Amino acid sequence: MAARSEPPALLRRWEELKTGKQIAISAPIFLVIFFVLNQFPFNQPLVRSIAYAIIEAPFFVAIAVWATHAERAKRLAPTNQKDGPEDDDWLDE
Repeated sequence: MAARSEPPALLRRWEELKTGKQIAISAPIFLVIFFVLNQFPFNQPLVRSIAYAIIEAPFFVAIAVWATHAERAKRLAPTNQKDGPEDDDWLDE
């Protein structure tokens, strides 16, 4: 297994934020991204673009927050930890 290097300072600061702050920062960003994507490339009407952004953004905010916590936990986990289930004796049968 390759040695794990420290992530960049900006990523460490992002990971150290509480979940509520991560949501408060990422939600407006995703809202703007999805509004722009629905408004311009898909040429949706203004109200529909806003509605789609409000519907789509929370899913991606949740994915971003979940991925942040999962990657940090994986990086902070002991290096000798197995990726499989705790009790895999049944595989020996």
